[in-house]
Amino acid sequence: MKKTGMVRQLDSLGRIVIPKEIRDTMEIGVSDPMEFFITEKEIIFRKHKGIQCIFCGTFDNLIYYKDQFICGDCTEQMGDETQHIALEDMPSAPAPNRNLQSSLRKSRSKRGEMLTKVEDTMKANPEATQNELARILGISQSRICQIQKELRAK
Repeated sequence: MKKTGMVRQLDSLGRIVIPKEIRDTMEIGVSDPMEFFITEKEIIFRKHKGIQCIFCGTFDNLIYYKDQFICGDCTEQMGDETQHIALEDMPSAPAPNRNLQSSLRKSRSKRGEMLTKVEDTMKANPEATQNELARILGISQSRICQIQKELRAK
């Protein structure tokens, strides 16, 4: 674990501000869900990783592999592609700015997909509670609450 040298105080409500430099480095945006872990003497938090494929964003047929979720289709494609691509044929890594822009676009498209899925599920189950919607979609109740706020703001 790295030390940053940055110190922040808790306010009277128990809140703390994550410094902008850290938010930028970790690609944490406004209203991004965070998850907390507790060890014996430390509190660790990180950006919440949703239960969706890290490549295509689907929620169906997921496999948990090395701390990531990957769908069956992407797993099959990886198996096919890795057998046919030689190391020297691999494209070079994109410039950092392009990579960041690409990840932001993917994040926005995933958010849009999630908004649509929650909206569709709410229409199909108008009497469902947030907990029931969360169970149907395989996400947390608090994430449902956040998405409903975003949908009301539209």
